[in-house]
Amino acid sequence: MNASSAQTFGRLVSFRGRAGHAEFWAVVGLSFAVMLPAFLTEFRWLFWTTHEYTAEVTRSSFVTGETTRFQEQVTNVYLTLFSVEGSWVTIVPLCVVIVPLLAALVRRLHDLGRSGWWAFVALFLLFGLEPLVRAMIEFLALSVPIVALVASLLLGFPTFVLSSAALIVLVLWTANEGEPEINEFGPKPTGILV
Repeated sequence: MNASSAQTFGRLVSFRGRAGHAEFWAVVGLSFAVMLPAFLTEFRWLFWTTHEYTAEVTRSSFVTGETTRFQEQVTNVYLTLFSVEGSWVTIVPLCVVIVPLLAALVRRLHDLGRSGWWAFVALFLLFGLEPLVRAMIEFLALSVPIVALVASLLLGFPTFVLSSAALIVLVLWTANEGEPEINEFGPKPTGILV
């Protein structure tokens, strides 16, 4: 590996400094290109799915009172709008791109004069809040199901709104022009450094 390649790789995983539009979107595009084959392998959109199993059925005759037991092949057909099977096909590329994506996002926020911690707050609202609320509701459902139902009704929509707002704020922030002068995170970035 030559010095230029080492510098480029170091920049990909560095959380220091600033990243302009071109650099940030180049990292996002590269990450998307790495993840797309995994997504196409793992995700199924709008497919009919069948699930077959054998069930033991008991039938009673109303007239004779006779009970009959037999096994029956059952086939359920349903529409799968979105199905994810998390496996190494998705996890390995995600592990490859997650640090460069986070580093580019933090550096992009630095270019706007914002702390990189805002990226982690926004990402928690996007990806961490909903599973946390769901886990809390499932825990409540174990002891008091009616409270879990009320909590899911009261917390579901606000969780969605907060997650959506975090996504909108991130997109707007990354689309804004950076500060034209030197800020606390370094000089104005020039071109694509990756």
